[in-house]
Amino acid sequence: MSKKLNRILFYLSIFSLVVLFFIEIFSNYDTTTRQIALSLTCAAVIIILLIIFRVVRSKLNIELPFYVAWVAAVGVWFDALGNFAGLYGKIIWWDKLSHAVGSGAMAIALFVIFYELNKQGKIKLGRFNLSLYIVSLTTFLSAVYEVTEYLGDLWSESMRVTDLYDTCDDLMWNIIATVIIVLILNIIKKPDNNLPGANSS
Repeated sequence: MSKKLNRILFYLSIFSLVVLFFIEIFSNYDTTTRQIALSLTCAAVIIILLIIFRVVRSKLNIELPFYVAWVAAVGVWFDALGNFAGLYGKIIWWDKLSHAVGSGAMAIALFVIFYELNKQGKIKLGRFNLSLYIVSLTTFLSAVYEVTEYLGDLWSESMRVTDLYDTCDDLMWNIIATVIIVLILNIIKKPDNNLPGANSS
């Protein structure tokens, strides 16, 4: 795929999130506090994606594939749909799948970045260490997100932490999804034999 087409598809995913941001701000589907909290999450994802794609392209000379942004966008839309239609309260697995998709998107982005850096020789990680770094960093970022939910509830009435076990359950599904994604990507992305530990498990 050409870089131009890749960038067009990337910006389409950003456009979908911009549309979602305005829907979350101006629709009357929840309390004002929760709508602000959810729209801020959407805005944060937009900003982070734009920064990551720009920095990775200009500083690291890596063209991230468009599907990284699309998976992230699907995760945000999935969360939004759960709130719009009240599916979090109606479908027991909706929250679990939402967190799995979100952490899966992060794992894909990090895997592509680390894999390409390895390929370019800018870092030297074997397959096991590469996978460990991705799982650890994704889990850390997921934990940071859970902390923001808690702080939001502490400082306002966003009520995003629903019960005693909500955070633990969210983190569990984040880790499960991350490990599965990393295993799949290790199978799909055949290692470069010139990389350290390329032939190790």
